[in-house]
Amino acid sequence: MISTSKNLLLFAAEIAAASLVSAGTLRAETIFANDVTVDTDAFDVSGKYTGGSGWYDVNKLWVGETAEGLSWDETNAPDAIADSDIDKDASMCWAATASNMIQWGYGQVAAGTFVAGTPAGYDASRAFAARQQLSVYKTFCENWTDDGNTIANGLAWWLTGDDEFELVAGDSSVLRDGATGGAYLANASDISLASYIESIELIDGDNVSGAYSLAELSDGFKESFGSQGGVVGLAINIYNQEEGDVEGGHAITCWGCEFDEDGFLSALYVTDSDDCVSTDAYSADADASALEMVMRRLDVTFIENDDADDSNEYGIAYLFDYVLGVDYRIDTVVTFSPLGLIPEPSAFGLFAGACALALAGTRRRRKAR
Repeated sequence: MISTSKNLLLFAAEIAAASLVSAGTLRAETIFANDVTVDTDAFDVSGKYTGGSGWYDVNKLWVGETAEGLSWDETNAPDAIADSDIDKDASMCWAATASNMIQWGYGQVAAGTFVAGTPAGYDASRAFAARQQLSVYKTFCENWTDDGNTIANGLAWWLTGDDEFELVAGDSSVLRDGATGGAYLANASDISLASYIESIELIDGDNVSGAYSLAELSDGFKESFGSQGGVVGLAINIYNQEEGDVEGGHAITCWGCEFDEDGFLSALYVTDSDDCVSTDAYSADADASALEMVMRRLDVTFIENDDADDSNEYGIAYLFDYVLGVDYRIDTVVTFSPLGLIPEPSAFGLFAGACALALAGTRRRRKAR
């Protein structure tokens, strides 16, 4: 049984071994979100890639909160807080992920789908504008407090103004007083959010015993990027390698996936709002490359649960970022299909039902930061 107390050295060895196998395995199929162009041979040895088109990588630059409840980015912070000890790494990864997905979604729908004046594109007024910060993300930071939440709630608010599509465990980011954003979909009052957003919880709370098979997981990703024509957000847990324990929730954007010759999920192509682990990189005079637009190819390692009653088939999917030296456990998969083409039930829906897991809005979720 895999647990948070698992020997991290052994875990790292398993990850490395699986990666070597993956590197030597034929890529039978690679699927990306619609209109996302990526050269899969251009990733460097660390899994880093800065080319292609159609994908986005918002980076978190907003810091702290003022007495008025506003959030400021590094270079625009008033003198009163500019030199303070406010943490420079905001807790808005869920909003950054939702922003990437929304901006991509604009290119998938007809004119008039969103109301006139809906925030879109890059905002030249943002600090570090050269690092491609989206107007969508700026709008999130102007309207929500700086705390964790879920990707699905971010998507739902943008579409219809619903800020509690999913119930979130504990304190979480909430709409600021006087918030003016959200409900940008032209027919927001008439649409079903379930036709646009599907959020499947793979891990129930802190249960890490494993409740799904690699085949089920692979089918879900293949349909999300294939027949549904959607893009995927991932809520993940980060492991502290020294302590061998869960350090906290996070959210990243998944733009594509790779399958081996047996049809099993073998790698994900993702962008992360935390491109570096040092807060020094968020200072105004930091090197511009510290927060550049970066996509990474991360190997998927599926570690089976040896103690499963029915077979050795079930387990948990992990990612390992060799650049940051961070282990991730995939907890929740969120599909955004702007065309409203999510079938009932989808592969992930069947997957969740088979695992007796909850669909969006029926379980209190751990917030992603």
